[in-house]
Amino acid sequence: MGKTESSRATVFALFLVLLIDSMGFWFIFPVLTPLLMDANSVGSILPKADTLQARNFIYGTVVAIYPLCMFFGAPILGGLSDRFGRKRVLLFALFGTAVGYLLSAIAVFSHQLWMLYFGRIVDGLTAGSIPIAQAAISDVASNEKQKARYLGFVVFALAGGQVFGPLISGVFADQQMSMYFSNKLPFIVAGLLAIVNIVWLYFTFKETHKVKDQYQ
Repeated sequence: MGKTESSRATVFALFLVLLIDSMGFWFIFPVLTPLLMDANSVGSILPKADTLQARNFIYGTVVAIYPLCMFFGAPILGGLSDRFGRKRVLLFALFGTAVGYLLSAIAVFSHQLWMLYFGRIVDGLTAGSIPIAQAAISDVASNEKQKARYLGFVVFALAGGQVFGPLISGVFADQQMSMYFSNKLPFIVAGLLAIVNIVWLYFTFKETHKVKDQYQ
């Protein structure tokens, strides 16, 4: 693989990091209504006796917990990337994202609300890697013109997450399309996508940030 092809593969791997993290917030909306708001849904994880007010509160907190954890996770992961390097932290964050999605899938399967919260917390904290991926993309660029083009990809990835998140979730949760689709399948698909990204990033991304000496 030539230098240009290697650079493109790296940028695409980082692009996928941004896409996965961005779609995490929007991803849950198509499955959240049958899970929480429809008491008669087969996949509902709340007791039928729960009031509409209780369901609205739970719905709001499940949605809000992702960006809230992302808010706190970003500076923590940023500090870790200065300490241990961008590649290690990005791989760790992607692993956390995969775990968070799989926990959410288990929550849907087992009808455990607390586990759904926990999965969203893990996903939100690890989605704080967005600034690290942005910085890494900027580092990969060989000149200012290329850097401007790559940063355009960043905007595209973040916007793409708003499109592909609910699209993937809505399609794989629609049992009318296939008997194998369900409310838990979108989380499994997203978790597998994060795992693919881990492998891709591991083999294509070379560390671009000088790690601080622990004795400095």
